[in-house]
Amino acid sequence: MRKKRMFALLLALGLLLSLLTGCSGEQGGQAPETGESAEELTDYEHSVGLSMKMAPGFTETDIEGIMAGYEGEAANVRIEAERFDQLEALGYAGEEMTAAEYGQLIRDAYGLEGEVAEDEYGTAFLPYSQLVQEIEVSYYAFFHKGEDAFWTVTFMCFAETADQLEGDFHLWASTVETGPAPAAQAESEA
Repeated sequence: MRKKRMFALLLALGLLLSLLTGCSGEQGGQAPETGESAEELTDYEHSVGLSMKMAPGFTETDIEGIMAGYEGEAANVRIEAERFDQLEALGYAGEEMTAAEYGQLIRDAYGLEGEVAEDEYGTAFLPYSQLVQEIEVSYYAFFHKGEDAFWTVTFMCFAETADQLEGDFHLWASTVETGPAPAAQAESEA
């Protein structure tokens, strides 16, 4: 359990630092323009087994300790998967859990404030904010249950642009499609 907590702490720190070092736009930059529907967005397919639609202009990024990610002018995206067998090895129900229950587990494990809820698209999500080097950053973590894992897609942006981007984040998260989670992810955490 101590190894899991240390990993969680390092992952959270990496996410926080990546937002500040990875954004190509300046703080307070313009929000990307999006279409009125998911059909007007750009397809992003990642080799880790997840695809989604977002505004054009995101680029794939590699950050140590993060399964997958994208950077944009006004927001960044991080993708993680936790296989059911990993959860079961830690004593959790794994496959029997709902996405919302998994979201609550993540919230509690990371000590995050906020409540897990379901949005208008039926996707479990957790909004929260944190100070990163004295700058308030807003996070929107969306939880998806796949065939063998829970997927967490976290959108992050500066708090001052969160109101402009929140609707886009919900739309983009509603387009997530998952495949099998990579086995290498499970082995690297063992």
